[in-house]
Amino acid sequence: MDDTRESRDRLHAELVGRYGRDYRIVIESSPVAALAALRAMQANKEPVAVVMASLWMTEMNGRDMLSAVKDIHPRTKRAVVIPFGGWGDRATAEAIRGGVASGCIDYYLLRPWKAPGRGVSSNAQRIPL
Repeated sequence: MDDTRESRDRLHAELVGRYGRDYRIVIESSPVAALAALRAMQANKEPVAVVMASLWMTEMNGRDMLSAVKDIHPRTKRAVVIPFGGWGDRATAEAIRGGVASGCIDYYLLRPWKAPGRGVSSNAQRIPL
């Protein structure tokens, strides 16, 4: 979940390319829409393997969203997505550490980016904290 269209599109392309054969990839445009979709999946007894959320969104921050995900789907892995260099920002680092300490963040991932004149770069592997 990311509230910028370009980031969502890039992430969707990365995830579908890598995992689309084995998993249904759902990307929503807002935290509220994502939580509604997750509640519907819970009501339909659909398993959810992982939820990713951008840390800084307009409606709700990623840490709060992932905390709500923990209540809805307690066994689902939860990852916060940050830009390259995000750890250098004190607020970002504190939010991630606090989320890990409270159990609502399992992983952090770097947002896929596009270097000028090149294709999309990504870090599609999980990075445990």
